[in-house]
Amino acid sequence: MSIDGSRIQTAFAALTSERTARLSLLAVAVVSVFLAIAAFRLERDARLSAFIPKDHPVVAAQERLERQFNVREPVLIILLADAPGGMASAEGMALISQLTEAARNAPNVDPDSIASLAEATRIESEGEGALLIEPYLQTLPETDAEARAIFEAVRADASTLGVLISEDASAALIAAGVMEEGRAAETYAALREAAGEV
Repeated sequence: MSIDGSRIQTAFAALTSERTARLSLLAVAVVSVFLAIAAFRLERDARLSAFIPKDHPVVAAQERLERQFNVREPVLIILLADAPGGMASAEGMALISQLTEAARNAPNVDPDSIASLAEATRIESEGEGALLIEPYLQTLPETDAEARAIFEAVRADASTLGVLISEDASAALIAAGVMEEGRAAETYAALREAAGEV
């Protein structure tokens, strides 16, 4: 009886390739199960700080907002005017006011956490220890001249200028703190819809 070496090699190759294929399929199945289990444990992180390096200037601005206005992980609405001075107009300030109100009524927003020019107050001395404390936008300006007068008053307020409205009035910021960070995306969608209606 003679042994055919090529038959043995062919049988061994078939056995090892079948064995390799089965082991490969088993390994893929194990990895797939592991990944499926891990996928159910993933959480969506819609916080601003999750997307920006810790040394970025936006993070410093957010920390300043948190310190000054006690707003944590806010949803931000940034208004940009077509030209410098655009937010220091009757139309610009009306827009700030409307979107601030929309933020107050949005789902998951802490209404006490809103920071905007519509919420900011000015404090002035009236002499002999008396202080005048009133919102900048207590009444909305009807003319651009009235809006510019309000902006000039804001220029003297370091806690508002450069934070809630830019120094050239080309941009304004509304920050709204969310009550549940896990629902920030829902809040963002509602605010985006409200901005489209204004």
